[in-house]
Amino acid sequence: MDDIRKDMLSLRKAMDSEARIKADKAIFENLTGLEAVKKAKRVFTYISTKYEADTVSFINWCFKEGKEVFVPVTLKERMYFSKIETLDGLKKSKMGIPEPESTAEEMPFENDLFIIPGSVFDVYGHRYGYGAGYYDKFLSNCKPVLKIALCYDFQLVEKIATEEHDIDMDMIITDKRIVGGE
Repeated sequence: MDDIRKDMLSLRKAMDSEARIKADKAIFENLTGLEAVKKAKRVFTYISTKYEADTVSFINWCFKEGKEVFVPVTLKERMYFSKIETLDGLKKSKMGIPEPESTAEEMPFENDLFIIPGSVFDVYGHRYGYGAGYYDKFLSNCKPVLKIALCYDFQLVEKIATEEHDIDMDMIITDKRIVGGE
């Protein structure tokens, strides 16, 4: 697991900036074209870092569409989500990820949308995150929500091994395809 994760993260980091911009635009269009995304009133998402599939454009789109946006706050032992109304004023966490200073914790409702990052995915909806298990732990304690992962197409492989505690994605959106259905 660690080898494929490391390889994918290296490939992602080595992406040409022009190719990344083009791929991010295609992912955005695939994501915002989904009926479930258009209908969602509350969106739980990550704020992308430099090499992840971009979510900043998506978050700004959500604000314009009048959706409530919630992003993760990570503590040493766990993660929770807090509402934001702008991307301004966020602070960098110890891991370098922008997050709100708010301590108000929100749990998703059944019809909420959940956008999830990761390092490697397979066509069956399996996911490798970054190794800490934050998303698997959080999602195992909430009501069923539509779980959509975003990644570049090369991060989507035929099959990866999973463990019992791993949470599967309902859909995986890349710059070239959408796996799973609404």
